[in-house]
Amino acid sequence: MIKKSLRVVAGVWAHLNGMTYFVPDKKSQRELTEIATHSGGLIPSPMPGKVFKLKCKTGDLVENQQILCIIEAMKMEYSVKAPFKGKVKTINKLEGQQVQLGETLMEIVAQ
Repeated sequence: MIKKSLRVVAGVWAHLNGMTYFVPDKKSQRELTEIATHSGGLIPSPMPGKVFKLKCKTGDLVENQQILCIIEAMKMEYSVKAPFKGKVKTINKLEGQQVQLGETLMEIVAQ
């Protein structure tokens, strides 16, 4: 029996039999990549929550699909990935800060 579920832009989180699962929505993930690509590299939060862990810093070179940060909501974690290869220009949120759906987490400049 599913105890908790959370629909986010990129898919659905579900808690079942003591385990947490994420079922990605591939269409939404492609749309998020297109948004970041066409918005000059602005990386939006795919869900409301808290920045649990930053995996990069300003000036870092990142690869396509590299994990940039982890967002936590309802004790579930979601990895935000780079939509393309580039350099981290700015980071707008620090670990522990709350974010809203669509709020800009960071900006990446294509390399």
